Amino acid sequence: MTLILRLLRYALYLALAGVVLGAIAIGTAYWLISPRLPSVDTLKDVRLQVPMRVKSADDKLIATFGETKRTPVRIENVPDRLKHAFLAAEDADFYSHRGIDAGGIARAVWLTVTTGSKHVAGGSTITQQVARMFFLSSEVSYTRKLSEIFLAFRIEGALTKDEILALYLNKSFFGHRSYGIVAAAEFYYGKTLDQLTLAECAMLASIPKFPSTGNPLSRPQRALERRGYVLGRMLENHFISQAEHDDASRQPDLAQAHEAPNEVDAQYFAELVRLEAIERLGNNALTDGYVVKTTLDSAQQEAATAALRSALMSYDQRHGYRGAEAHIDLAAAASESDWDDTLADYRSIAGLEPALVTASSKVAVTLYLGDKQTTALDQASITWAKRGSSKSAADLFKRGDIVRLAREKDAWKLNTSAEMSSIITDATITA
Repeated sequence: MTLILRLLRYALYLALAGVVLGAIAIGTAYWLISPRLPSVDTLKDVRLQVPMRVKSADDKLIATFGETKRTPVRIENVPDRLKHAFLAAEDADFYSHRGIDAGGIARAVWLTVTTGSKHVAGGSTITQQVARMFFLSSEVSYTRKLSEIFLAFRIEGALTKDEILALYLNKSFFGHRSYGIVAAAEFYYGKTLDQLTLAECAMLASIPKFPSTGNPLSRPQRALERRGYVLGRMLENHFISQAEHDDASRQPDLAQAHEAPNEVDAQYFAELVRLEAIERLGNNALTDGYVVKTTLDSAQQEAATAALRSALMSYDQRHGYRGAEAHIDLAAAASESDWDDTLADYRSIAGLEPALVTASSKVAVTLYLGDKQTTALDQASITWAKRGSSKSAADLFKRGDIVRLAREKDAWKLNTSAEMSSIITDATITA
């Protein structure tokens, strides 16, 4: 019994010595690193990069300039289920810890010791990630990790939990030039935050871990697996019920690229505004979220542009058809899916839709417009293209040609030729 007590006493001494040495080591590290740490007070008035928007006199969007897509959001405007999705994915105990997850750090240290690798998972809270986003590099080192921990304590002392979470949601990168949760929701789903479903919230929360290789456009299967993980974590932490989890897990993901549409076609005018803004405000003009209100009247601009394009198309038709916009070698066994892939490289131009010639004969031509939609042009509808010659439809159109059609009185009409398609694209009146 005496031997056992003696061993327990030695073990207690060793434990106390370990605690003292650990405290000394942490104190020494803080003493060495602290003077080099940046002030976290800057986070109280942080200015995130927001693109410049150019608008018309009647408040319609003409253009957006900037490398990043971001619209900051206040934390009170973030729905609870979206916040819960991020907490479940990244830091379920965020509102209860003081900046670090001691258990997570212990696991990371153990993995580092047992594997010999600095690249181990776990250990970083949302607060630590905010410290890394704003102040630290992506270098993998023990010094950087300690700096991250010390900064996390300072951030927790300077900001509220909601302020920290808002910084995280507005700063995080979601792939495809989208920074912040608002830009991500708009880009992937074309929705505002309050319109997102539970499944979409979980998908967005899964992206910051692997923004380039795990987003639903680049790696859809991997993204679905991550979404399932987030939904599982939400269930474990009682953020959602079993029924909500099961229903969201069954939902297909409908993510696709949604670019904010320009409401006024005045690209040359917008470029002049951009140059003037840089001249007056410097390079920060494109990153400080300026909204430039111009004197341009959208209705007059649209009327002028439409008149110009109409005149150009009329001129083109008076001078006859001058060939296809492009020609693609179509395999004899090409399917509708192959045709869709071919048309994916062409976009609508001023109401002129791209169409693929799939067959032609002396008296008619068959065209495919995408989404299983086909149409045919007979001899009468291409009279202007023949320019008074005796050419047949087969002479003018070959299988694999890309041409432009316009909708007129519930029917598709051949509208313009190759050279004019390019000219019409740039035909904009500059106010």
